[in-house]
Amino acid sequence: MRMLRWLLVVIGLLVSMPVSANQVQEAPPPPPPPATSTPEPPPAYQSPPPPAPTSPAPTPGSPPANTAQTTASSGAQWQSTTTPASSGTGFETHDGFFLRLGLGFGWAFWGDDLNMDSIEVTGFALGIDIAIGAVITENLALHLSLFGSTVAEPEVSVDGEDRGTRENATLNGSGIGIGLTYFIMPANVYFSGAIGLGGARLTFNSGTTDEINIDTDTGYALEAMVGKEWWVSPQWGMGLAFQLVYVSVPDVDRRLMGTGAHVLFSVTYN
Repeated sequence: MRMLRWLLVVIGLLVSMPVSANQVQEAPPPPPPPATSTPEPPPAYQSPPPPAPTSPAPTPGSPPANTAQTTASSGAQWQSTTTPASSGTGFETHDGFFLRLGLGFGWAFWGDDLNMDSIEVTGFALGIDIAIGAVITENLALHLSLFGSTVAEPEVSVDGEDRGTRENATLNGSGIGIGLTYFIMPANVYFSGAIGLGGARLTFNSGTTDEINIDTDTGYALEAMVGKEWWVSPQWGMGLAFQLVYVSVPDVDRRLMGTGAHVLFSVTYN
């Protein structure tokens, strides 16, 4: 009987061992990881962009269309950046109101038409030019001109005999008339001429008596100029000019004629 009991105990142990192993192997699986974020909905449907237009095939020897457009746009951009904003009317051009002022120095000679008791007057001279008017057509100005030549302390000779320097004397010849000025552009070189009425005045001032003025009758006067100016602003130019002034006036018993040659510093507003 005792042996039968041990046999039953051993059989029971053998039967119970696989069951416990299956229990160990069939342990409950780990819980699933928590959800991190809610999945985003799929994007809405978008229609594909239309196809790009096709350009015609370039002909032999001509650049492609996109190259020509790029070149044209680049040229337009270059022009817009290099052209001055004020390059319209009035910018370094001759139009509208015209004003010229000139002042300088030179030499003058006066004489008469007599064979006997002929008087000659020479000396260092001051030249002047004032012109006011307007441009009437491209690069051509019509103006009123005032011009003259003044000799201070002239040297006087009578019939070729030197009478010395008249330290207290001044001889002035001047004219007023109508003139024209033409500009050669873009060099800004101009030629100017004027014709009008002229006169002369001889002034004596000894310092101890009142000033004595001797005026001639009215005659005629001519002016000729050639000059070159440089733009210093959109409407102002400065430069140099050579001026010739000729005055012929009747006196009591003779006709006086004077010629002045001057180099002027000129300023023009236009």
